[in-house]
Amino acid sequence: MAAANEALRQAEEANNELMGKMTGGLGGLGGGLPF
Repeated sequence: MAAANEALRQAEEANNELMGKMTGGLGGLGGGLPF
């Protein structure tokens, strides 16, 4: 289960990074929250 949680965390991290680039660093749908 821990491996699945880690994979999910990494996927979210990558998605957040991508969204940040797409929106000029505003955080996309995350509203600029720092994760």
